[in-house]
Amino acid sequence: MIYVHLGLQNKGGVGKTYSSSALAQYFKSKGIDPICIDADSSTPTLSSFKALKAVQIAITEGSRINIRGFDAMIEKICSLPDGSTVVVDTGSSTFLPLAQYLYEAPVLQLLKDQGCEVVIHSVVKGGQEVLETINSLASIVDGFPDLPVVVWKNEFTNPVAYDGKAFEASPFYQKYKDRFRAVITLPEWQKDTYGEDLKAVLEKRLTFEEALADPNMNLLARMRVKAIWNDLINSLEQAKL
Repeated sequence: MIYVHLGLQNKGGVGKTYSSSALAQYFKSKGIDPICIDADSSTPTLSSFKALKAVQIAITEGSRINIRGFDAMIEKICSLPDGSTVVVDTGSSTFLPLAQYLYEAPVLQLLKDQGCEVVIHSVVKGGQEVLETINSLASIVDGFPDLPVVVWKNEFTNPVAYDGKAFEASPFYQKYKDRFRAVITLPEWQKDTYGEDLKAVLEKRLTFEEALADPNMNLLARMRVKAIWNDLINSLEQAKL
């Protein structure tokens, strides 16, 4: 079996690449060396995390699928040895053409026939982005009824609430909860301390391992970054990915 973790979300700037990079780092911490693919044609960010060695593949051109690029990505995935793990990060501009192509073409069946298990990862974000990200998540769940979905609940700036209720208490969650393999929370951290440290790590495109080994990071900042990383590990352990 080849395990393919595909990040999809129609809204940009909500933490897609953060979730993809965190997932890849988690696998590495468990002794798994994931194949990372940066398929964000407009703002390729995952590939800027040098330690993850992400391969950049342009799968869209404007609002259309780049057939050659897409075929190259599928060929790369299917040629991997059994037991491989793949993390694919896509961009908001990639969402519509990619989702439509996956829906219309027999790509998912091909991947299944080649021994691949595809899991979709999608971020929902609190605050003003909540409606758009949840609508995008709904379209994913409805559009790909045979695929498990992992929800990344980004509460870094605001709690994720819908219809006046916490995400897990909302009618939306109750409707779709059987489709969710896991819900991973990216919690709100103290902005002046933990938040600033995490922001610095991400802006430098460092993995948590690199950040914790950075001699320029002071002791307290290192302690806070380690706490964030440990929280992520615990959440992903519970998700049983």
